[in-house]
Amino acid sequence: MCSNRSKANKQLEEEKKFFRPLKNSIFEIDDEHKREVRKLNKLGQISVLGKKITLPGTFREPEVSVFITSNEVHIFNTKTDEKLAVYTFKTGATKTHLIRQKTLKNLKCREMREQIKSQFRFQKWNQFIDENYERYKRYFSDQYNEFQRKFQNPCEDVLSQAVDYCLINKTFSITQLYDTYNYFLQGNLLPQEPRTTEYKLLNNKEYSCVNVAKRQIAMYKELVPVNPTQEVEA
Repeated sequence: MCSNRSKANKQLEEEKKFFRPLKNSIFEIDDEHKREVRKLNKLGQISVLGKKITLPGTFREPEVSVFITSNEVHIFNTKTDEKLAVYTFKTGATKTHLIRQKTLKNLKCREMREQIKSQFRFQKWNQFIDENYERYKRYFSDQYNEFQRKFQNPCEDVLSQAVDYCLINKTFSITQLYDTYNYFLQGNLLPQEPRTTEYKLLNNKEYSCVNVAKRQIAMYKELVPVNPTQEVEA
């Protein structure tokens, strides 16, 4: 009996060498004890299973917590417990890739748009953001992040001028708006098209009708040769 147990224990010890740790279940995602803390590097990246993952550009905290399942990485703000992003593992023939599935920030694109609109109340601001949203709907989160980085306490009067110019010229990206804003901020005036002079000939005395002199018919007869058909001798 003891001999059989000894053999079973030896066999178990051999099999343990091939055991793999259990992966977290998605149903345990709310359990903070199942998460691991990761520190961000200078590029705003964390390392997960040997892969570098870039966090959303607006995130400024020094560390995050991650919940790793068999095919996903869920990233959380350690202070607020807010979910920042979800990445998926996509296994290829030769190596494993990490692909960002979606950026959450608890804001959908429409909510991002409304949040940007609420920043300013001057005329045409909402119109510009709506145009930007329609033009860059697939990448609006990038436009949102760009706005958050570049427009911190801008001069509203100068921004209003830049918005007017961008609407007229149909340049709706945040980068184009920022470049125009900086140009105006430096006191520059964008060139205007030269005005064409309107001439009103009938009302302008300088271009009034000329009075033609009237002459007697006899004066014109004197200019006609007496024998107009006479050939000139060679």
